Amino acid sequence: MSAGAPVNAFLPDWLQPEPCPGPMTRAGRDGDGGYVLPAAEMSDCGALLSLGVNDDWSFEQAFHTIRPRPVDAYDPTVGRAGFLLRALTPLLSAPIMLLRRPRPLVRWLVREWGLFFNYVRFFRGAVRHRRLWISGETGPGRITLAEAMRAGELGRCSRLMIKMDIEGAEYAALAALPPIEWSRVGTLLVEFHDVHLHLPEIRALARLLAPDFAVRHVHPNNCSPVRAGVPAVIEVTWSRRSPSDPRTTPPDLPLAGLDQPNTAHAPDIQIRFQPET
Repeated sequence: MSAGAPVNAFLPDWLQPEPCPGPMTRAGRDGDGGYVLPAAEMSDCGALLSLGVNDDWSFEQAFHTIRPRPVDAYDPTVGRAGFLLRALTPLLSAPIMLLRRPRPLVRWLVREWGLFFNYVRFFRGAVRHRRLWISGETGPGRITLAEAMRAGELGRCSRLMIKMDIEGAEYAALAALPPIEWSRVGTLLVEFHDVHLHLPEIRALARLLAPDFAVRHVHPNNCSPVRAGVPAVIEVTWSRRSPSDPRTTPPDLPLAGLDQPNTAHAPDIQIRFQPET
């Protein structure tokens, strides 16, 4: 349950979701880290390109659990050595904490060692973690979105899902993607940052996608504030249009049973869609 009364915010009506021909689903953990998308896309897409891992790959696990398929994840800020160091750190505090606070120490150890072993078990074989930045241009330690889409087994996939949470780098990465590459994308999930500063870039992307893709879901991230009446961070789901798309009114948000506040310690955000002035 979120803290306090919901905060009202606005988004332009070109981001208002369109009805989906089938049911929607939530994949990934509760709160922050889960995404809402058409349920069929979780099985129809032949591979997942995940940009931004941090310490949560619950969405990637949900995708891979439905049917084992290639998953390429990019994030240079984490890795096996880093998670091992995190797991070893509590041991340095063990003598003192065992005497003063043994239960928190046990919880800390279980969490960090569980994270390390989860990482080792999941990222192997067709599930790869590459420690590279996703950027608008190629360079040392960087790779473009197009290059990531063509790498390894993903380059042979005809219908990709892309999940992107890269803390503001999404604008340059998406703008640099050649239009021809969109033909292989089935679903796009993006967490946009500093939305109040980047509405023109989001509008340009929405226009580019509009002939073939429909906005299926929008969710404001209540971990971040509302700025200039606009949620600073939003998650947007696009999927391909279908002849079976229903001609009905847009779905009411939030979606009952699927949408969740990113954090329970802040008021939730209620979106209203309005024409752009």
